[in-house]
Amino acid sequence: MARGRYRVLVGLVIVALVLLATGDLLLMASALYGAAVVAVPGALMARGATSRLGTISPLTSTVNIMGWAMVKIVVSGRHAGPGGSASSPACTGR
Repeated sequence: MARGRYRVLVGLVIVALVLLATGDLLLMASALYGAAVVAVPGALMARGATSRLGTISPLTSTVNIMGWAMVKIVVSGRHAGPGGSASSPACTGR
């Protein structure tokens, strides 16, 4: 759990540094998007790994972890896969 907090904290520090160094809100939004790409899938996997459902039996634990790993893969692929960088705020001009 602490690793996830550090990822978020480092991401927010980078966002603040980008904003202070450039003053450009578009670059700040891009840095924030990058921080989310790192933090969100990891948080989803941590949520799945600590679920109470996984304590019922070894089989449910395995299926639970595999399910949350699949969610993490899908979310990571959506963020960083084909078209993922094109949906970044800095690339779309939002």
